[in-house]
Amino acid sequence: MRARCVVAAAALACIAPSASAAPASAGPAPDPAGDRAAPPEPPEVAGLHPPAPPDDDQVDIESDLAAGGEVTGALAPGEVIVVEPRPRRGPGTAATREIDAATIATTPRRSADDLLRLVPGLHISQHGSEGKGVQMFLRGFDAVHGSDIEVDLAGVPLNEASNIHGHGYVDLGLVIPEVVRSLHGHKSSFELAQGPFATAGSLSFELGAEQRGHRVGYEIGTTNRHRLAAVIAPPGQPAASFTAIEALSDDGYGTNRAARRLIAVTQQRFERSGGDAAIEILGAAHAARFGEPGPVPLADVERGAVDHFETYDPLSRGRSRRALAAVRAERELRRGSLSGQAHVAFRDFHLTENYTGYLLFPDAGDRRAQAHRSISGGLSGRAERAVGERVTLLVGAEGLIDRFSQSDDRIDPMGVPWRPVRALSGTQLHGGLFAGARARGGPVEVETGVRADLVAVSADDLLDDTAGRSGAATGILSPRLTAGWRLGDGWRLLAGYGRGLRPPEARAMIGAAPPPGEMPGAAAPPPDFTTSDAVDLGLLIHRPARYTVQASLFGVWISDEMIFDHAAGTSLLVNATRRLGAELGAELHPAEWLRLRADLTATSARFTDSGAPVPSVPRLLASAEVGLLHPDGWRAGAQAIYLAPRPLAHGATASATGVVNLVAARRLGRFELSLSVDNALGTRWREAEYHYASWFDRSQPRSSLPRIHYVAGRPFGVRAELTATF
Repeated sequence: MRARCVVAAAALACIAPSASAAPASAGPAPDPAGDRAAPPEPPEVAGLHPPAPPDDDQVDIESDLAAGGEVTGALAPGEVIVVEPRPRRGPGTAATREIDAATIATTPRRSADDLLRLVPGLHISQHGSEGKGVQMFLRGFDAVHGSDIEVDLAGVPLNEASNIHGHGYVDLGLVIPEVVRSLHGHKSSFELAQGPFATAGSLSFELGAEQRGHRVGYEIGTTNRHRLAAVIAPPGQPAASFTAIEALSDDGYGTNRAARRLIAVTQQRFERSGGDAAIEILGAAHAARFGEPGPVPLADVERGAVDHFETYDPLSRGRSRRALAAVRAERELRRGSLSGQAHVAFRDFHLTENYTGYLLFPDAGDRRAQAHRSISGGLSGRAERAVGERVTLLVGAEGLIDRFSQSDDRIDPMGVPWRPVRALSGTQLHGGLFAGARARGGPVEVETGVRADLVAVSADDLLDDTAGRSGAATGILSPRLTAGWRLGDGWRLLAGYGRGLRPPEARAMIGAAPPPGEMPGAAAPPPDFTTSDAVDLGLLIHRPARYTVQASLFGVWISDEMIFDHAAGTSLLVNATRRLGAELGAELHPAEWLRLRADLTATSARFTDSGAPVPSVPRLLASAEVGLLHPDGWRAGAQAIYLAPRPLAHGATASATGVVNLVAARRLGRFELSLSVDNALGTRWREAEYHYASWFDRSQPRSSLPRIHYVAGRPFGVRAELTATF
C-alpha cells in the first residue's frame, strides 16, 4: 500500500494546481523548459529572495514535495490529494548546511575561497595570495589545504591525492563566484557518498545561473585590482546552463602578493520533455600566477627589521593550471532514481617557497621549488530504489585513476636546483563501493550502510636508482548511520555515526624517503588509511522562511593526526587525537528580503595519549552575517568573523582574530553598481600564525629555537564594480 499524506483541499491554495507543481516555499514555479524562474518574477531577484511564510499545513506538504514527492488525485473542492514520496536524501545531521543563491548574492567576496566562510564552523586563512589553496579549519581539524575536507565541483572531486604541496590539496581556481548556485556543507563522515578526505567533512559546489540573461561586470580596487567577469545565461534555458569567464589582475597589499588569473567555465543541461531525465556537460579551465609572501617572524617585525606587510623572500611565487571536462546523467524513476558521471582532468602546479630562510642551509638558503603534474579520470554512479512503502535501497560506486609526476628541489638564490628532495612518477587508483538503506516509520527516519574503499599505487622513486618500480594496495570498510526523529511543529532530533577516511600518500605506499637530514625527526607515514570515528547529536528547529535554529554536540577520534612541519616543508603523521565540541547556529528572516545568521563553534582537540592540545586548532570560532536582498533592487551584506586565541606548536598561543567585511549594491534598470569594503574596521590582524624556528635576518645570531611567524591579514580596502545586464 502506498504511503499517503491526506490534507484538506483548502490547503491547495498554497500550491500550484498541477501534479508536477513545486511548493510555494520553493520560489517561482518551474518553467516546462527547465528550472528557470517564472516570468512574473523581477529579473534582478529571480529565484533569490525568500518567499512569504507558509502556513503549517503547507509545510507538511512541502516537506514531502521537496523530497521528490508526486501529487496525485482529484483537486476539486472537498476532495483530497495524495503525496507519493520518492527516494530522497537521508535525515542528515543538525550540522548539515546548504547555502543558497540568496545567501551567496549578499556575501562579501573576492573569490570562491570566501564562500567557504558561509559554512558555520569553517575557518580559512591564506598564507599565500589569491591563486594558492587556502588553509582550512573545521570541527577541530587543521585540514591544511584539504587533507581532511572532501571538496567537489558539480560532483567532480577537487582534492588532489599526493599533491607535492599537500596531501588532498584543494584549489578553487576553477570556481567563479557568480555562477555558484549553492554550496553544501556536511560535517564529519555520516553519509555513504562521502569518500576520501572527509574526516572533518565535505563541501560540494553546485553551479548555475538563477538570474537569466547576459551579464558583464568590471571591478576595480584599491590594490590596483582589475577584474572582469561575464556570464552568458540565455533566457528560456535551465538555470544549470551557462557560460562564464573571469580575468583578474591584482597587485595585492604589501610585497609579493600579486595575482593574475583567467578562468572559463561552461555547463549545459539538456532535459527530456517530461523532466524525468537530464544530461549535464561541464567544461572548466583556469590558469593563474601568484606571489607567495610566506610567514615573517613576529620578533623581526616588532624590532623594525621588516614591515607588517613585507616579506623576506620576494622571489617566492606560484603557477597553477587546471582543466576538466565532465558529463553527468540523471534519471528519475517512479520509485527511485539513477545517476552517473564521468570526468577527465589535467593539472599543472609549480610553487617556490621559503619558510625558514637560511636555518637549514646557511650558504644556499632553504628555498625550495615544487612541481606537480597529473592527468586523471573518474567514473561514478548511484542508484536508489523504493522497496515497499517505507524503505529505499541505495547503492553507489566510484573509481578514480591518476597518473602523476612530481618533484621537490632545493634551489639557490638564482633559482638553480642544487639538491633534490623528492621525485616520483606513478599511477594512483582509488575505488569505492557503498550500499545501504533508508527507512521511514512514523516520526523516525534512518539511513545506514557501509562503504568499502581501496587504494593502489604503482610508482618509481626517481631518487633511488636501485629501487625500481614498486607498488602497494590497501583497503578499508566504513560504516555510516544517520537517524532523525520528528518531534513535531518543525522540531527534529538528529544523530549520526560514521567512519571517515584519509587515503595514504603515494610516497608512503612505495616507501619513498627524502635524503637524510632533509626532514629532521620525521617518520615516514604509514602506507595505510587514516581513519576517523565521529558521532553527532543535535536538535534542529526549522520553520520555512521564518527561522532555523540548530545545536549539536560532536566527538571525533582520529587514528593519525596530520600536522604541517615548516622545516620539513610537508605534512607529517603523528599520534592519535580526539575532538569534543559543540555548535550553535541560528538564521532568522524578519522580512522576506532580510536574513540574519550567527553561529558559534567550540572545540577541544587533544592528543589521546598525552592530553596535549592539537596545534593550530581553533578553540572558539564565531561568525555573524546580515543579508539584504530587496525586490526594489537593493542588495547588501555584512560579515563579521571572530577567531579566539588558539594553541600553536611548542606551547605557543596565536592571537585573537576579528574582521568585518561589507558589500552594498543598487540596481537601476540594466545596470548594477556595487561597493565592497574589505576589513571595514581597519584591523591590523594576523591571518595565519605558526610557531617554528627560522633564520631570515643573517645579521642576527642563528637560533634553532621556535618563534611565532605570521602572515598579515588584508588591510582596509575598497572595491567597486559596475555590472550591465543584456
